[in-house]
Amino acid sequence: MRRKVTSRSLQWFVAGALASGGFSAWVGFAYSLSVGNTSTALVWAMVGMALPLALGLLTGSRLWVRVVQIYLLFHVIIGIVMLATGGPRDPQYPPVFSRTAFSIGICEDAILLILLLWSTSKALTNATYSPNQALEPTAGHCDEHI
Repeated sequence: MRRKVTSRSLQWFVAGALASGGFSAWVGFAYSLSVGNTSTALVWAMVGMALPLALGLLTGSRLWVRVVQIYLLFHVIIGIVMLATGGPRDPQYPPVFSRTAFSIGICEDAILLILLLWSTSKALTNATYSPNQALEPTAGHCDEHI
């Protein structure tokens, strides 16, 4: 059985992905504070804002959809600028690993942004919520009784 993709299901998917990343960011925030690394903790806190944004997205409000779109757009733009200027530098890892992991994170945010933009597009909204305008009856229903 194949179901149509709805704008609400896309928003739930994006909210789940954001909540997962946001929760793990708050774990990283707590660890960074426990070892005394406040600058890293601030970065984790910024990424951790995805958790309350995901909870807001679950409400289905257009305001929260816009706020999450702006948040993701901000992350993608800042990430591209950081990559263009050399990317993150973590002395614990070789530069290629840091840049690769950071690039994957930017791609994830870009994909989530695209899905969220798609969920608000008129084409998806019309295709999802339009009534059956076919002249023949819907599958499983018969007008004639046997």
